Amino acid sequence: MIFLSGIHGSGKSYLCKELNKYNIPTCSASHLVAKYKKDAYSSNKLINNIDDNQCVLIKAMNSLNDGNPYIWDGHLCLLNGDGEICRINSDVIIKLNPKIIITKVSDPNEIFKRLKDRDNQKYNIDFLKSFQYEEIQYAKELSKMLKIKFLTIDDDFKIDEIVEIIRRVCFMAGAYKWRLLSECDINDPFFDSLKYDYPEFENWYLKKAREEKQAFTYIDENGLGAFVMLKFDEVETIQMQNGKLPTCKRLKISTLKLSDRVQGNRLGEGAIGIALWNWLESDDEEIYVTVYDKHMKLIEMLKKFGFILAGYNPNNEGIYVRSKKEIDFSTPYTSFPFINQDQNEFALLPIDEKWHDKLFPYSELKNTKQETEEFAAANGMTKTYLFFPYSEPVYKENQPILIYRKFAGENKKFKSVITSYGTIVRCIKIKQNYVEYMALEDYKVLVGNKSAFSFEEIESFYSQRNLYVLEIVYDHAFGEGNNVNYFTLKNNGIWKDGHPFQAMYSMSDFKSILSYAKQNIGKLIK
Repeated sequence: MIFLSGIHGSGKSYLCKELNKYNIPTCSASHLVAKYKKDAYSSNKLINNIDDNQCVLIKAMNSLNDGNPYIWDGHLCLLNGDGEICRINSDVIIKLNPKIIITKVSDPNEIFKRLKDRDNQKYNIDFLKSFQYEEIQYAKELSKMLKIKFLTIDDDFKIDEIVEIIRRVCFMAGAYKWRLLSECDINDPFFDSLKYDYPEFENWYLKKAREEKQAFTYIDENGLGAFVMLKFDEVETIQMQNGKLPTCKRLKISTLKLSDRVQGNRLGEGAIGIALWNWLESDDEEIYVTVYDKHMKLIEMLKKFGFILAGYNPNNEGIYVRSKKEIDFSTPYTSFPFINQDQNEFALLPIDEKWHDKLFPYSELKNTKQETEEFAAANGMTKTYLFFPYSEPVYKENQPILIYRKFAGENKKFKSVITSYGTIVRCIKIKQNYVEYMALEDYKVLVGNKSAFSFEEIESFYSQRNLYVLEIVYDHAFGEGNNVNYFTLKNNGIWKDGHPFQAMYSMSDFKSILSYAKQNIGKLIK
């Protein structure tokens, strides 16, 4: 998150509107607090209970935060009920955990004019100078305390330059990559907890580095954020304090660590998702990882993806296991990335090519398996799509769904293809026949920056007659060259005529599609 600060009238709102045009999402702290409290702000900038609003702000922000980068439009200084300049509590900013603080400044005379024209409020020019000075000084102090970057932007800003700064700092700051252990710094503070929990860790790490072992890692300007190391084909009995896990072929997640800034968001989801994709492709019957109870957030995510606590080893680590013989199909996450053999209803999601390639770009890229995994993990396994069906769709929670890329150019019957499939988390009705089932502001908060659409597009879609939000877990991509086109589907009696949002495919249809896509049916269906 980037914290965009500035006093009232400094031009933050205008800057946010400009950033939205570049598909950079923003969120207003005051609007979010107001929504959360179900109470609109007046033009009066005096805040009677600043501390209360700050508590609400943290709660509201936590409800919004999914780990995707965005601009947080807020204030570091406010006016109390007596009109005095007050700094917000530094603990609030610490909990918001920004990557950079940007302060928007403006000429006090211009601020005076804006506040007068906008809110019919007249402030002393010298007071506005003091107000803005305090905002800047506090921003500098906070950035120093948090050890993050700080910069100011005046009214002469060039939007292209600001966009580049934001994307460099936040959006493009880090990436998932398969790296040799020798490429990672063992002295990075990221490893401190592993060294503490496992005294032998450093020697083990250096040994594996000499063996040129790889790990799946996320690195940004703050250093390592995620580290996943896999060991295939382990065949041994796992001793527990009360019993043992019998011998079988297992994939061991030998090291799994997610930093606080990664846990609970799409990046953490991506790390575990990649481990499970590798397990799917392997011949290993089970996958497991050992974790101490104190790592509660990590354990919560493991359970979300179907890992079950089998017991504790002699070192008092919890042993979390998944088995291909006992897949929990009750949710799209616990079953990921497998399909239930008893499933007999598969839906179809047609997506225009430009939106498909933004939402599922690795379905089309001519990349290696490693490159595909790196891209997929950075974008997470949960996808959000907005669509406008002519009639109410028949999508059901926990239902598999085929992803169909609609091509509008020449030879579309050969270039319109099924590229992949997922499982529906939920389908939310926003509007049907112009009847509003969710208010505009609630809809915008729901979608946030989780879709392939810009904020301007998201808002414009609300004028549609019918509007739905679809969340899916992305289970599997066929890979470049394996996509199944319309011609093949039609000629083999698989394509369902009629409206695609109403179409249903059988297990027999699904297996045929997998066969044409050159996929291993036995590994995908359990």
